[in-house]
Amino acid sequence: MPDPGRVWRIHPPGAEPIRCNAVARACGASRALYRLDQERPPGALWPEKGDPEYQRVTATEFNSITEENAFKWVHIQPEPGRFRWEWADCVADFAERHGQRVRGHVLVQRETLPWVDALQGRELLDRMEDHITHVVQRYRGRIHQWDVINEILTDAPPLPGENLHTLGPESLVESTWKRESGIAFIEAAFRAARRADPDALLFYNDYFHESDLPRAPCDPPCPEIPGVFDAMICWKLRRAELLIDHLRALEEGGRPLIDGVGVQMHLHAVDHYRRDPACFTRRLRHFAERLTNRGVMVEITEMDVSLMDLYREYCDTPDVRPVATPEALALQAQIIRDVLGACLAVRGVSGVTFWGVRDRDSWLGPFFAKTDRSDLLPVCRNPHVHMPLLFGDNPDTPDTVELLWKKPAYWAVHHVLVECAQAH
Repeated sequence: MPDPGRVWRIHPPGAEPIRCNAVARACGASRALYRLDQERPPGALWPEKGDPEYQRVTATEFNSITEENAFKWVHIQPEPGRFRWEWADCVADFAERHGQRVRGHVLVQRETLPWVDALQGRELLDRMEDHITHVVQRYRGRIHQWDVINEILTDAPPLPGENLHTLGPESLVESTWKRESGIAFIEAAFRAARRADPDALLFYNDYFHESDLPRAPCDPPCPEIPGVFDAMICWKLRRAELLIDHLRALEEGGRPLIDGVGVQMHLHAVDHYRRDPACFTRRLRHFAERLTNRGVMVEITEMDVSLMDLYREYCDTPDVRPVATPEALALQAQIIRDVLGACLAVRGVSGVTFWGVRDRDSWLGPFFAKTDRSDLLPVCRNPHVHMPLLFGDNPDTPDTVELLWKKPAYWAVHHVLVECAQAH
């Protein structure tokens, strides 16, 4: 894995910053995410035209950038053969100016454009391979890691006759890719990316209901989660293992087609964690070990910890911005510290990305506001209840947007990196 060679500037006042390259050799580079909110115009990273505060924090605090939307098919090739590079180029240029690396997210996902949906059979795969080749070759040597495919494994119960020993179409969610090619598009996508940039690291990225992980083999009794949810996690994890085995058995240029798995890690500060955090961290470490034991790296790729379950009384008052209590912020920081401590202790876990910088730019508010899932409606009218990230608005000057507050979660990341470096 490339050496980040970058200062990770998370350090207490008066202390020297931690050298990220030293941490990387010991326990995997710790990364963070710069993203644009889905409603933010693409120019937010442009010099002299964007968001100066966001740019400053991103440039000084983090050593890697993952942009949520700029590299997606919908933005780069919205119409057949018409490529738009401005947004993605802006992200790559920003990272290079500040000595940062870029994770490319994402080349193929289950959601597709109408013109792609209309393609059939071999023509669909040809278009996909052509798109991947154009994108990856353009950024060859500039983007060190790609999420090749995102969220195509199902967590539904096994269908009658589904073989959980071999990857098959039954393991996948419904999509145009599955309809037209079964599982063939998976190999084709990874092979095209490997050919386009043999030095880039290729990842499969997905969520695994990480708040409620399957029990580790030696777990003592602990509070149970609903059995169906536990089963969902086990099924999806098993399918991920099948996908890894499938791709590692295939080679391009003398290398297996897959290098790693991205585990998103969207968490909530919920009751089961508060009852038994030790059980949660044991499960998490076992989960990471099951994936790394297949011969791949694992990265936490979209981490955040929502506090919405602690602020349900504000759910129906979208104009009210609740102030997090010290207890809520301490719980959030402890969860982050436990998760990073457990994961970075596993050999093969190579990094962590936070899915946003400032609380007010989190994806969670827009997502809950737009979802049509009835079980989520009670918590979706107030976008301010999540507060899931490392930086919040300064509580002493809430109306001054130029000042950001480093939350306890920020210092939790710092302490884990210090402990990890000292341990190695």
